[in-house]
Amino acid sequence: IEADTAVTVTTKEVEAEKFTITYTVDPEGTATVTGDTEATKGDNVTFSVTANDGNLIKYVTINGADASANEDGTYTIVDIAADTKVAVTTTVEMPSQTFSGTENGLLVNVMAEEGTFPFGTTMKLAAVSTQEAIDAAQTTTDQTVVDARAVDITFQDKDGNEIEPLKPIRVTM
Repeated sequence: IEADTAVTVTTKEVEAEKFTITYTVDPEGTATVTGDTEATKGDNVTFSVTANDGNLIKYVTINGADASANEDGTYTIVDIAADTKVAVTTTVEMPSQTFSGTENGLLVNVMAEEGTFPFGTTMKLAAVSTQEAIDAAQTTTDQTVVDARAVDITFQDKDGNEIEPLKPIRVTM
């Protein structure tokens, strides 16, 4: 070009590519996930997972691949390049538990190791009549039983349903 020439440049703003992040929890309602639900291509997105009372995080996956928690307990999706699915699976917390109560003049203590009862389990005690206790005791001996005391012990989950221990328990009276 040998003469002054005017050049006009027209630019068009290109919108950054956006992707959706979907979080699911199984069973539903057993954990809370906090994090962005939309990200721009190339972003890193950090999210947190908190188990609700009585539940533990079993595993977290990002697009079907196992995810490891960061040192602070959060998770990070690195370099978003497509719609992303985060799946959280929980399990029922089953801590070791101790129960204590008094019924029919007896102090009852129950010790249950981890994995025996779900979180939130309660113990209920009910008196057994003296005659029922004597009759039950009589079946275990050739001697004459003249007195006996007993209680019926039941366990209920946090919703009030009767449950049985999944492992042996230790009962003292």
